[in-house]
Amino acid sequence: MNKKILLVLVIAMMGLVKFNNVYSFNIFGNVHVMGSNIPVPNHAVYITDSISFYHVVYTDSTGFYQDTVTPYSGMMYVSTFDCNNLPHVLTMNWTGNGTILPLMTICYSNIDAGLLSVIYPDQTTTTGDTIAPKIKIKNYGNQPITSLQLGYKIYQYPTVIENWTGNLLKDSNLIFTFSTKYITPSSNYNIIAFTHLYGDTIIINDTLNKYIAVTPALLDAGVTEILSPLNPVQTGDYIPIKVKIKNYGTQTLTNLQINYKINGQLMPAMNWAGSLAHDSLDIVTLGSYFVSNANGISLIAFTNLNGDMYHPNDTAYNFIYVVPLHDAGLIEIINPDSINTTAGELIAPKIKFKNIGSQPITSLQLIYRIIGQSNSVVENWTGNLLKDSTAIYTFTTKYISPALDYVIKASTFLPLDSINYNNDIYKNITVNPALLDAAIVEIISPGISVCMAMVPVKIVIINNGLTPLDSIPVSFRRNNLTPINAIWTGSPLQSGDTIHFTFPTLMTVPGGVSFSFCAYTNLANDGYKYNDTTCKSVQISNQQIPQYITITGDDTVVINQNNVTYTAVPYPNINLSTSQFIWTLPTGCILNSSNINTISVNYGNTALSGNISCKVINQCGVSPTSYLSVHVFGTPPPPVIHSDGGSALISSYSTGNQWYNTSGAISGANQQSYSPTVVGDYYAKVTLAGFTSAASNIIHFPFVGIEETFESYNVRVYPNPFTASTTFYFSLKRNTYVRLSLLDITGKEIAVIYENKAEKGDHQIEFNAENYKSGIYFYHLKTGENNMNGKL
Repeated sequence: MNKKILLVLVIAMMGLVKFNNVYSFNIFGNVHVMGSNIPVPNHAVYITDSISFYHVVYTDSTGFYQDTVTPYSGMMYVSTFDCNNLPHVLTMNWTGNGTILPLMTICYSNIDAGLLSVIYPDQTTTTGDTIAPKIKIKNYGNQPITSLQLGYKIYQYPTVIENWTGNLLKDSNLIFTFSTKYITPSSNYNIIAFTHLYGDTIIINDTLNKYIAVTPALLDAGVTEILSPLNPVQTGDYIPIKVKIKNYGTQTLTNLQINYKINGQLMPAMNWAGSLAHDSLDIVTLGSYFVSNANGISLIAFTNLNGDMYHPNDTAYNFIYVVPLHDAGLIEIINPDSINTTAGELIAPKIKFKNIGSQPITSLQLIYRIIGQSNSVVENWTGNLLKDSTAIYTFTTKYISPALDYVIKASTFLPLDSINYNNDIYKNITVNPALLDAAIVEIISPGISVCMAMVPVKIVIINNGLTPLDSIPVSFRRNNLTPINAIWTGSPLQSGDTIHFTFPTLMTVPGGVSFSFCAYTNLANDGYKYNDTTCKSVQISNQQIPQYITITGDDTVVINQNNVTYTAVPYPNINLSTSQFIWTLPTGCILNSSNINTISVNYGNTALSGNISCKVINQCGVSPTSYLSVHVFGTPPPPVIHSDGGSALISSYSTGNQWYNTSGAISGANQQSYSPTVVGDYYAKVTLAGFTSAASNIIHFPFVGIEETFESYNVRVYPNPFTASTTFYFSLKRNTYVRLSLLDITGKEIAVIYENKAEKGDHQIEFNAENYKSGIYFYHLKTGENNMNGKL
């Protein structure tokens, strides 16, 4: 188990001296174990002003440290790291006076791994030797070390990092040999070995540097430099390939093979003969090369000496740039001016180009294009343009400056041109507005799709000119019909401002699939007419506004009942994916989802009874708002059950049901409907949000099917929900006695709506509810021995 102790870092500032508005002073402090005078030696303390000053100092054997600082800001930071490697920072502000810093208490655990020595390589090695470095490490801390990163670095070689695992106890050491080896270079070098331990509190002992003297190999030759060709060369030149070689070995060289590659192709080898002593140099010409293209030359030269002990110094590299035979490039777009161009101005572009190749140019294609426009202008120049010469050309084909800022691109096209990156040039043009310029920015209505109806025409007009406008003639046109004209008038529209305008005349949507629609301005003396008109293709939709919406879902809930689902069903059907459903809830209810036809509602502690409403917005307009009255109770009212006229019983609740008979709860009978299997009395209870209602009314099974009296599925109430009145519709198969009564939410009968003999056939009974409070009710329709219940 790691032992953790606390230390207190005490910091003070002394000897404050000011030089040219820069303060120089001493910072000092002590690190010791809390509650004792035991010092903590060799502990890192970091001092910085976070701008230009940064020092790391270590406590001595008595736990004391000291540093002289010259910061360049009015704030100093003194920090150290605790046993979890988390920083603790003290901040000191000063205005020229000495300041005593507060105490810093940190967790301290002495975790420290360090290097004792680099055992191998020896002080003297030979070029080409394969070396596996060997180091000696020690656990200086008081905690066991079970894993450690070890590494080494040899000048141009990549850093090597390997992992050690084991159990290195306090004050113990071990010897580690790296598995990654390196080849001894041809000159003296330093090997740097290091440890890396997470949470290491002392880093001063993590690194060791060992100087290694290298004995030259017996055989070792290499190319030190490529002397020729020098940058750049020209297409069509014959260039000599000249290199400098060196004998790094101790044995005198009398012959040597030298190879070279040009652009990856191996060229014929050159066999050198002579006498080259140790550390001697010679210049050798390997051959010549004809420059046939302008793509540049990649040159690699290397020695091939049998028995060479060290190969990293064999090779030299160079890349030579080539001046092409044929190359025309653009220097500048002179006209149009970057900032002095006016919208609607007629412009003849003027460009400057150059012969960058070595051969004269007598003909050249010149091109310009306004970025964003599809057409390019191509014209031919002829003349005699020598190497490094320039020429200026003015296009005869002019263009009209756009109303907004734009980019113009100019290009050259020269057959056999071998350099393409200098063929194009771009220029940003800032456009000054015309004196008079009105434009259509946007057609708001009709949109990209319209319904079969009369629709308003709404546009956005902008004053792009410099002159304020208080009236702008505008028009719109569907397909090729006669335009509809109007005039916007109002307070002067300033330069750059926009205004929304609705035409007084509606547009009739035609039959078919789509139509073309355009809106435009008709301003007299408009300086730039190219932005006057905006057009769009409009699709004709078969969508329509819903006539009404039916909201389905539980209208009897309890406090803290969550995830109650409600669905809005529009009539007639509409495209749900392009429609937005706007819901509102009673006070205290939380909507979990919105803008769709099915939502989930949470009834919190403050939820109150009220209406859930919904309306639909689509591209055709807004539907009427529909309502569902919801009653919120502390505990659920008892359900009201009825038969379906056949073999099933149905509860007035859609969820939370449990069915019972005289024997008690029926296992698994927890849906809204239940089909009894034995004769007896049946009733239901409902549990919502952990609260259980009283028992419902009791129905005896078996019972006579209601279809013997009523036409199947032909009993309905419309409208439902309703406000003042509604109508009951049903059909009888035979003459019978009919009683229709009204029940409240508890199932208590509160009124008889109709009671009389009725003949076979269709019937409708109107019910006026003006004297009743808004809420949830049930009806009970009885004919002889048959019963039908429903919700109002």
